[in-house]
Amino acid sequence: MAPHVNNDSPKASNTSVTPLINSADGLAPFELSYNRFLSQLAKLQTAIECKALLQEYQEQMDAAFIASVDPGLLIQARSKLIDILLSYLWAQEDWGDQKIALIAVGGYGRGELHPRSDIDLLFVLETAVTPANGETIGRLVTYLWDCGLDLGHSVRTLDECLGYAKDDITVLTNMLESRPIAGDESLFTRLKMLTDTEHMWNSSEFFVAKRKEQRDRHRDTNSNEYNLEPNIKTSPGGLRDIQNIIWIARRHLGEGNIARLEKSGFLTEVEAVNLVEGVNFLWKVRYALHMLSQRHEDRLLFEYQIKVATLFGYADDDANLAVEKFMHEYYRRVLLLAELNDVLIQHFDQDSVRAGEEEEVITLNERFCVRNGYIDVVDEQVFVDHLWALIEIFVLMAEHNYIRGVRASTMRLMRTHRERIDDDFRNNPKVIDLFMQLVKSNRNVPLQFKRMRKHGILSKYLPAFGDIIGKMQYDLFHMYTVDIHTLAVVQNVYRFAHEGSEQDYVLAAKIINGHVKIELLYLAALFHDIAKGRGGSHSELGAVDAREFCQRHGVNERDTNLVAWLVESHLVMSTISQKMDLSDPETIREFATAVGSRSRLDYLFVLTVADIQGTNPELWNAWRASLLRQLYAAATRALRRGLENPVDKSEMITEKQQAALLLLNEAGIDSTAVHAQWADRVDDYFLRESVDDLVLHAESILAHKGGDAPLVIIKKPSDIFETDVTQITIYSPLIENRFSFITLALEQLNLSIYDARLLIAGGGHVLDTFYVQDADDEAIDHDSPRIDDIKEKLLQVMMKSNARWLSTDRRASRRIRSFDWPCHTEFSNDSAPGLSVLEVVAPDRPGLLTIIGQVFFKHKLRVHNAKISTLGERVEDVFFITDRQDQMIEDPELIAAIQQDLKTDLDEHRQQ
Repeated sequence: MAPHVNNDSPKASNTSVTPLINSADGLAPFELSYNRFLSQLAKLQTAIECKALLQEYQEQMDAAFIASVDPGLLIQARSKLIDILLSYLWAQEDWGDQKIALIAVGGYGRGELHPRSDIDLLFVLETAVTPANGETIGRLVTYLWDCGLDLGHSVRTLDECLGYAKDDITVLTNMLESRPIAGDESLFTRLKMLTDTEHMWNSSEFFVAKRKEQRDRHRDTNSNEYNLEPNIKTSPGGLRDIQNIIWIARRHLGEGNIARLEKSGFLTEVEAVNLVEGVNFLWKVRYALHMLSQRHEDRLLFEYQIKVATLFGYADDDANLAVEKFMHEYYRRVLLLAELNDVLIQHFDQDSVRAGEEEEVITLNERFCVRNGYIDVVDEQVFVDHLWALIEIFVLMAEHNYIRGVRASTMRLMRTHRERIDDDFRNNPKVIDLFMQLVKSNRNVPLQFKRMRKHGILSKYLPAFGDIIGKMQYDLFHMYTVDIHTLAVVQNVYRFAHEGSEQDYVLAAKIINGHVKIELLYLAALFHDIAKGRGGSHSELGAVDAREFCQRHGVNERDTNLVAWLVESHLVMSTISQKMDLSDPETIREFATAVGSRSRLDYLFVLTVADIQGTNPELWNAWRASLLRQLYAAATRALRRGLENPVDKSEMITEKQQAALLLLNEAGIDSTAVHAQWADRVDDYFLRESVDDLVLHAESILAHKGGDAPLVIIKKPSDIFETDVTQITIYSPLIENRFSFITLALEQLNLSIYDARLLIAGGGHVLDTFYVQDADDEAIDHDSPRIDDIKEKLLQVMMKSNARWLSTDRRASRRIRSFDWPCHTEFSNDSAPGLSVLEVVAPDRPGLLTIIGQVFFKHKLRVHNAKISTLGERVEDVFFITDRQDQMIEDPELIAAIQQDLKTDLDEHRQQ
């Protein structure tokens, strides 16, 4: 006979867990008919019918969630449904005389079940399970699996439970959140009694173990609340951090919930409210993720972020996407939760581990001291009487690097008094002097900025910085939120000055340790993205903010102008290096003119390297580093020569040809044959290629005995700058559609193209050069067997002279497929003399360059140069093109047709 179940809370005894929080007020009511559910269970014949019934009730709860019912009510309701199901099924079985209990553990033990959460069960027996009961347990578990439930279970004797709990903190933690569901409750009572602090894991031991567990987990998630696809459960500031506090409180206080923490003085009233609101928000997000994904998904993957934002009612506007607004709120919530976690962890450390210990106190001045490694106010009136001490505390931490952080009680005072920061505070000469003292100290300034952000002081002192906290950009290029990226750029500047031995940063380190003022780079880094999300040019708006700040902080006019210019120009160098032809003297002259001086060039180079590396370290590589160094070197030469005395192209070409001829003559090659080969080469060939490559091309072509068979040369670039790319040069008869099938062949070889130079070499031949990397973003070893494979593949392609047989079955990655936006093109006839410049911005996908090449072939276009830049899910490729008579594309109708075909073809394939 089925047990009677009423409509109260899930079955619990006085030893059961207390809910983490009470249901939020002000939300729509919700109620399920549990007796109806029980009566329906009694009529079921199969697990399939049970699965359908559970799905029916889950759909009711999902509808209620969409109608704004408190998710706390829904996860408790689901837990109760499972209680009823388990109690009913238990009652249908004959368990004989053996003492056995069914116990809910983990999240289910807390009475919290999100739509797809695991249901963790513990079967506890007094003695080893009998064969009959073992069979019964197996049958019960199989039935639950067939019902579609995600079940985790273990079968243990009481002694085994105690042994596992004593040896493994995770097992004990699960048992802390346990409650009886069915069977012999005396086993549960004994289990709880024998696992309390008198028998194992006293409060101090438990705290130390859980703190280590949390630190390890944070390390595994990069210690960052702001991962772009955060796990809302395990990331810093996530649900696991809050649960960790509750577990520690339960072990220390005997009861674990937010109300108990507030009553015991571990939380203030305001902190308790913030904690409740934060947990409710994360519950809401987690419920939505489970509902939308239809699986146990705790990661806010890109593919769900837009859906959750839409579900929660966020909308796009001119400045920010709905998804960016939603993620902004998420990040700000978890930042606050992480701060509360820090406060509580430190409180428990003082109240548990260090209880009764004699404090080590070091006096710093009349306002601050250090207690057991943490800076603390001398008395609670410090900020009342000296509000400027909110800045002084960071100056002191910079001066005394042994300080581990801020003491919890002082954190609370800072949180209270930071609300008093206003314009009078910001304009206080004492405050200004302290802030500039910190910036100029060069004593791990980035760490102090991070601490100022963490404790909410930086956002109060610089309200514009507060606006970018938690602000994300919905793409794969910007790996961090704007505030985290900003502090990473500051950190990079510091790193270049102190740890600049890595190859990619040697030049930046040399510059920064020369004649620059590092504090100006810190300020430029702090302001370079501060205006993101406002609408308009963030570089121009940020420059206005930077200028105002410098003027208010007593920075002299020259340095103020430099900082403002750096902020306004911080994208210029990266844009030119990745999108323009660096062999073109005019490009270099225009850039050098815009920079104006060697000093500004030095500052801009360091800021640019710090910015790119701080945007997405995964996309920073030796090729991008090489491009920046080439641009820096060329601009340095132009500035040294004088802007009024630009480089003469003819002079450069003559010098290169003479140097190459000298080497060729030394190798026994006649000048007449070389001049004949060079006769049809355009000037750009000699401007772009190094002397070594001029020699290699001439030697190889003259020695080539294959007739019209293509010649493929694979080598490391001859440039003076080291790069991790491989240079592939192909000399072959002219085939107009070669760009398409060469690029697809290289993709099939799993090679990424970074640059392409295509040249009509005369005599009906072409000379094309591609710079590539392998799948590990590295050059191909010169003795690798892949070299022969690449040559063979390219020769096959060129000999077939037909791209139709080529295809790719590769699909875009999950993350890239999450970004669905239309292709964008820009056409220009005034950027490169004699060439039309086409920029294509589109979502990345396999075969993209081939599709672009096919459009070029359709419209009878020639590619002379291509700058390939992949930025996360986004490509920003620049093509220098002409028609087949080497004339610029000037017909408006043809330009419109090219752009339309690119848009149509790329948008059609963007989700493949």
